[in-house]
Amino acid sequence: MLQMFVNKNEQTSQIDTKRPAWCIFGKQNQNVETLLFKGKFYDWPSNFQEIKSVLDVGTNLNKPSSTQRPPSIVETLKPADVYKMLVKQNNPVNMILEQINTGRGRYWYDSIEMRGHHVQTIGLNVWHLSENERHELSKTSYGQFYSDDVYIVRWKYKLIPIGNDNTLERKTDISRDRIAYWIWQGINASPNEKGLSALMAILLNEEKGPHIHVIQEHEEAAFLQLFDGTFTIHMGKRNQLKPKKTPWRLYVFLGEIDVETHWWELNVNSANLRSRTSFLLINNIENLMLLWHGYGTTDEQQILASKSAMKLRERCSEEFHFDGQTEDIEFFEMEEGDEIELFWDGINERNHERRYYSLLNSKID
Repeated sequence: MLQMFVNKNEQTSQIDTKRPAWCIFGKQNQNVETLLFKGKFYDWPSNFQEIKSVLDVGTNLNKPSSTQRPPSIVETLKPADVYKMLVKQNNPVNMILEQINTGRGRYWYDSIEMRGHHVQTIGLNVWHLSENERHELSKTSYGQFYSDDVYIVRWKYKLIPIGNDNTLERKTDISRDRIAYWIWQGINASPNEKGLSALMAILLNEEKGPHIHVIQEHEEAAFLQLFDGTFTIHMGKRNQLKPKKTPWRLYVFLGEIDVETHWWELNVNSANLRSRTSFLLINNIENLMLLWHGYGTTDEQQILASKSAMKLRERCSEEFHFDGQTEDIEFFEMEEGDEIELFWDGINERNHERRYYSLLNSKID
């Protein structure tokens, strides 16, 4: 009798309206939960005997039957809708400077607010940083960068408002001139030069404009449009060019918008060619420019590449080291499968061997 009273007293002492002063704290890892942890959830998706407390033994609690319980997690799982994944996101490219949308660097219009602006470039300055010094480049060298160097670009621009009908408003231009500094860092630039670029940008920034760091191969659209489709990345260092065994140089074409097209220099090797883009082969001693279009390029790509190459020819930047003026440069344009002999000599493949995966004989367009 005394034992029954003690057990009953112990059971009643476990019930209270307040939380206990202490509790057990444990850690559970996914897929290795203990039965004691699973027993706290009546709809846990697993086959095990329900664990009941001592107080529940012999009592009939008002628990919902299995038919009234909500479905388990496994029962509610549904396969993902692939079509929603394939829906194209119409998120326009937008560069935000001083809390102002500049889009791709030339135009922005908000269809919801029904207002926008054109971005007009007023001035551009480019400095090359080397050995704690900066040298301003001439206009013909704008956009001619080297992969081992660091450059600072000062962009002066203004915003011209657009009316509700998506046209220029005919009213007095009261917008102020704005300044932004782009710090372009080549992929092989030294850490010291990268640190120097940040310091130099602060010294140059008299207008307190924003600083935008640009890493090679990750250029923003607003940055590329500054050079009107002539941006070119050469290999090496501007003031320390290594002598080459051949006068030929190879550049790959990139970009899908006229003002954002650009070129990267590659090693002169037929293995670097690709059928889905265009390449520019240059001989600066004989003043030759050979534009090669891959078999898989579209008409639009060929037009863009040709237009960009002609801009480089007209500008005749000193970085290409042509021995003459613009009119002295001979220009040839060809497609894959219809190359001239001069092209094979330039890439040193006199046997016309294609050391890349060519789509010329492929049935897949």
